[in-house]
Amino acid sequence: MASGKKNQNKKTGNGANLGFEEKRWQVANLIWKIFSDPISSIAPNMKHRRKKEAFKKRVLTWADKLEVKVRSLYVRPMKNKWASCSTKGNLNFNYELLSFDAEVADYVICHELLHFSVPNHGKLWKSLMRVHLGEYEHLEVVLSQRSNRRAE
Repeated sequence: MASGKKNQNKKTGNGANLGFEEKRWQVANLIWKIFSDPISSIAPNMKHRRKKEAFKKRVLTWADKLEVKVRSLYVRPMKNKWASCSTKGNLNFNYELLSFDAEVADYVICHELLHFSVPNHGKLWKSLMRVHLGEYEHLEVVLSQRSNRRAE
């Protein structure tokens, strides 16, 4: 009978009846596979992190220029918007902006920061946009086209 119990701990096709040592070995192998190639697994995250930090620096540069006090700044996934802001000084930007041209990103940044001074898109807001970005309407078209592609 003792030999029958010993055979029950042998490896089966799906790994359901593995003994403790075999399970420990599988976990160790899995951990090794995950961490054995650190450059390929970390490099994309480092590149993304650098882009994100550069974008945040750009936002803060614009905030200084426009004399806006930013309380918090986040770059995160957003389904329906390119950015949002609150009256308390919180800013959220869609992480997809990290892949846009600087000119388009500046449009979104300036757009949101101006809402701290002017809450709507009226004549004053439009004239301030023009002061800071010049002819900006073509950038609205670029964002609109990108929004349409996202929806498809």
